[in-house]
Amino acid sequence: MTTATETPHARDGAIGATTLLLALILAAALSQPQLAAVWRTGAFFDSDDAMRAVELRDFLAGQGWFDVTARRLDPPHGAPMHWSRLVDLALAALQIPLSHVLAPQQAERAMRLLFPFMLLATLLGLSGWIGGLLAGPRARLLAIWLVVLSGPMFAQFAPGASITMRRKS
Repeated sequence: MTTATETPHARDGAIGATTLLLALILAAALSQPQLAAVWRTGAFFDSDDAMRAVELRDFLAGQGWFDVTARRLDPPHGAPMHWSRLVDLALAALQIPLSHVLAPQQAERAMRLLFPFMLLATLLGLSGWIGGLLAGPRARLLAIWLVVLSGPMFAQFAPGASITMRRKS
């Protein structure tokens, strides 16, 4: 009979996963006022995010893949938008399943909260992985914490945000 022993690699992986989870919990806690505002009121904190939501609503309502005209801008003709539908596809892939278990308004709000959080989780995981590749397993933890505690992280991955670039005014 063989017994499974814990290898240093497995232990480092568990520590990295725990650190990633704690970093995500901290990010959610620090973003709690915005999380609550988006969930309760549907608030938008940036006009680009509001416009992305309008484009997604139009796409889900049947607007064509290659028709990126925002009809609400410059009526009656509309204005062509420069954003790719690929992001709309990712947002729709998250919102459509949510709409089967939540009311449409709540499904959109849940998508707006989950999408940036999922992008942040990906960023933190990749940062830890690259840190581990470059400087060893212990650097994984440092890389994750450096990213989660950086100021730009809270602007780029704010609750309710789509993937539009934030600019400092």
